[in-house]
Amino acid sequence: MKVKNIFERFAYKSTDTDDERFSKNLIIIISVSCCFFGLIWGGLYYLFLGYGLTMFLPWLFVLFIGVTIPVAHFKRNHFILVNAQLTGITWISALVQWSLGSINDSGFVVLWSFLGPIGALLFTNKKQAVFWMIQFLFIVVLTVLVQPKLSNDSSHVTDVFRDTFYVMNLCTTSLIVFGTSLYFVRDILRKKNMNFLLLKSTEAKNRELVDSIKYAQRIQNAIMPTEKQLNELIPNGFVFYQPKDIVAGDFYWLNQKDNSTYIAACDCTGHGVPGALVSVVCNTALNRSIKEFKLNTPGEILDKTRELVLTEFEKSEDEVSDGMDIALIKINGNHLSFSGANNPLWIVRNNNQILEDIKGCKQSIGLTNNPTPFITHEVDLNSGDCVYVFTDGYSDQFGGPKGKKFKTKAFKNLLQSIHYLPSKEQKVIIESTIKQWKGKLEQVDDICIIGLKINEPVNIPN
Repeated sequence: MKVKNIFERFAYKSTDTDDERFSKNLIIIISVSCCFFGLIWGGLYYLFLGYGLTMFLPWLFVLFIGVTIPVAHFKRNHFILVNAQLTGITWISALVQWSLGSINDSGFVVLWSFLGPIGALLFTNKKQAVFWMIQFLFIVVLTVLVQPKLSNDSSHVTDVFRDTFYVMNLCTTSLIVFGTSLYFVRDILRKKNMNFLLLKSTEAKNRELVDSIKYAQRIQNAIMPTEKQLNELIPNGFVFYQPKDIVAGDFYWLNQKDNSTYIAACDCTGHGVPGALVSVVCNTALNRSIKEFKLNTPGEILDKTRELVLTEFEKSEDEVSDGMDIALIKINGNHLSFSGANNPLWIVRNNNQILEDIKGCKQSIGLTNNPTPFITHEVDLNSGDCVYVFTDGYSDQFGGPKGKKFKTKAFKNLLQSIHYLPSKEQKVIIESTIKQWKGKLEQVDDICIIGLKINEPVNIPN
């Protein structure tokens, strides 16, 4: 336990990261181990060869590293020991090789120099590792081509010496290289495993998020009329509703009061989750305007809706500029009342196919500079007329051969060309047209279109 504590305190700094502490622990363990084997190697050379340069060189390595360890420790810089270890293992191994002369006589001790670039990979960067690899290759080339000989110790080499040191040098260096490689492989596998676990965790969180958003979709769908209610309130009409994401900022709103039906296409700020949150606030405000405040004129309904929305947003400490654009119509028999916030009402007359464009007021339901009361327009409808209210998502969709917007003019032309068809067929054409136009491009905004064909007075359920 005490030895472990000594290793863990080597070149210790209170600011060390876990990786730095690991690196320091590893280099001190490797250096102490190499010093231990250096003592053994020097002793074996003495036993086989007697006194000489070859015996002295491993002990020189031990002395060199032994002096460097306390220097690195007190300077709190373990890279002093790293560089000393790389230098010692590379060059002293080479000097031992050259002391004995030929590779055969040395037992291929030059292999120990290969631990230099391996250690550089372990403790430094790739650039420095390449530098040590070049030194190792230089040593090998010099050894093979020049065969330097620094002493006469090889004269004492026997067959037993050669066999013993061949086995020791080959096996030991191979085991060290294998162990080092195994460390790298395990580290890579560990990182891959961590990335795999992180990916799984991210996928799980994404699934939870998507599940939550899908549940929010159920809530948002619950505030809009069901298919059955649509068929009852606008039997000669259709709703084409296509959110950009799972939940939307667009929503359609229908209500029935006395002998009148109220229909609105609503476009809240943004899309996705933020837009959906705003849509809940705006939907609630529309319902309160009719049910709680007993309003029945589209302009007055929008005035009160804006007031209620602003009251909700004023509760926030930050200024909220979100709001809603809307086209709201009220139909009583064949008479229509309309008021809009930025969004228009379009009517295609059956007799001459002229599209009547009634503009909404240039202000939104929300925070507006110099707000004015919303204007209510009154229109008498004829049999065969088609009424359309919508948001801007359809005309703003990019696509076509040049990747441009569909645009308002093209949308008008489309509605004029299909207005004589039954409402359900109109919906099919509107949906297929935008799908073909969009192609492989992403949908850029929520889409909401409500169409109503006037064949007879709108049916009001009891």
